[in-house]
Amino acid sequence: MELKNWVFALVMAISLYTNLIIGVAASEMCLDPNLLKNKIIGSGLTNTPFLVYQSNGFMDCYRQCGLYALCYSVNFNTVTLQCELHDVAHGNMQKNSDTIFVAMEISSAGILGVCKNHGCPVNTKCEVNGPRYTCVEVSICKAISQDDEDDD
Repeated sequence: MELKNWVFALVMAISLYTNLIIGVAASEMCLDPNLLKNKIIGSGLTNTPFLVYQSNGFMDCYRQCGLYALCYSVNFNTVTLQCELHDVAHGNMQKNSDTIFVAMEISSAGILGVCKNHGCPVNTKCEVNGPRYTCVEVSICKAISQDDEDDD
């Protein structure tokens, strides 16, 4: 392996480790992903996510899922930091060494701050509003894939 590639790999590994352990500063809470019981490293859901975005790291991805009433699980790409939010907790899985799948756990709701145990309707996202939360309506357009249509 070339020195340049080795250094790049080392920097990425340190970055990933930092994102996994430290979490996202904006959440002001940390959660060691190793404590999550419902995670699968090296596989991800094949279902069509309702939202895909560029996250700040694993904990950001996991926390965002908890803020959406519709979200039950995430696929997180450890290389690109891409986060996929899913409206199902389980489904068909596909091996991918760069992916961490995790289903939301009630015991980890502490990372949500005042949005913990929010009662927002399905088409909303919980947003912090001082010491309280607000349910903000969101537009969620889930594309239907061929796999999803076959389930009907």
